Amino acid sequence: MTQPQALPAPAAAGHLPSVTATGSGTPLVEARDVQMHFPVSRTSLLRSHREVVHALDGVSLSIQRGETLGLVGETGCGKSTLGRVITGLYRPTSGAVLFDGVDIATLSGREMRSLRRRFQIVFQDPFLSLNPRMTVGALIGEGLSIHDIGNPKERGARVAELMDVVGLRRDLVSRYPHEFSGGQRQRIAIARALAPNPELIVLDEPVSSLDVSIQAQILRLLVDLQHQMGLTYLLIGHDLAVIGNMCHRVGVMYLGRIVESAERESLYREPLHPYTRSLFSAAPVPDPKIESARRRIVLVGEVPSPIHPPAGCRFASRCPIALDFCRTEDPPLREVAAPGRTPGDLVACHRAEDVAGGTLSGLGTGLHKS
Repeated sequence: MTQPQALPAPAAAGHLPSVTATGSGTPLVEARDVQMHFPVSRTSLLRSHREVVHALDGVSLSIQRGETLGLVGETGCGKSTLGRVITGLYRPTSGAVLFDGVDIATLSGREMRSLRRRFQIVFQDPFLSLNPRMTVGALIGEGLSIHDIGNPKERGARVAELMDVVGLRRDLVSRYPHEFSGGQRQRIAIARALAPNPELIVLDEPVSSLDVSIQAQILRLLVDLQHQMGLTYLLIGHDLAVIGNMCHRVGVMYLGRIVESAERESLYREPLHPYTRSLFSAAPVPDPKIESARRRIVLVGEVPSPIHPPAGCRFASRCPIALDFCRTEDPPLREVAAPGRTPGDLVACHRAEDVAGGTLSGLGTGLHKS
């Protein structure tokens, strides 16, 4: 099988600076068999009963210091929920989330508040995440006040410094969020996240609501900040070109589980899970000749209900290569020996060896092949 080329970045964005993981040894963040269930009530004519949405169902991952881990998948697969669990906004139903070796789910409110300054989150829509009644200076400095960092003069100096860092003029500090563009508001949100000097920042689709040219500016800013400050990122998104340029490793989620996790180069060179290949197939390439030559993988059927997930492989009902036992046996997340794969690359597919061997004529990669 010839090797597919990696997806190019959007033409307007260009290629972002390369990133190199600096961490090793004990992960900064580790999730172990995390489950997050949300109760829902259903009422019929005769009775009312409670059911459970399996938003996360046995998710395990780790993030090294200085690394960027990307999470991709369809809307509703659990990406944002996982980000909120990792930052302590949701307490998991079961499992453990370790930050620098400490299980945050077991901490008291006071202990959690002390630890929270070490990890922050940037949400998708800055207009909704920024309090419209607070000035930019108050928004950025709020975290400093909450964590009792410095005196008022030092906090003011820190706010001014952060305005410089994210590329905003200091004289805008007394203005309100509605007076800024979308890109500027996202810079304010990033400055707010940086204020307590965190080690981890969860980026929940930070550029999806912005124009492409503004996306490139924000992404370059994030990469520069990582280089300068040694930050660790969990980047949640849909754009495979952005994820491919920003991340060292990539996890692919489907219906509350990670179905493939690999180094960026090996995943983009030869994805082994049928769902991963369908995602690459759906991503457009900004070259008419290449785009017309690609083979699109069209999935049929509906995503199973997270209230009643299937017993076997959760992708089996839509998978073009599924066999009967795929619908009854749950595939483990495991390493598969294949050309171009690196140790630690994982995939949850019974037929991953067949995909890697190129023996399945009915399943392409959806990528342009050299």
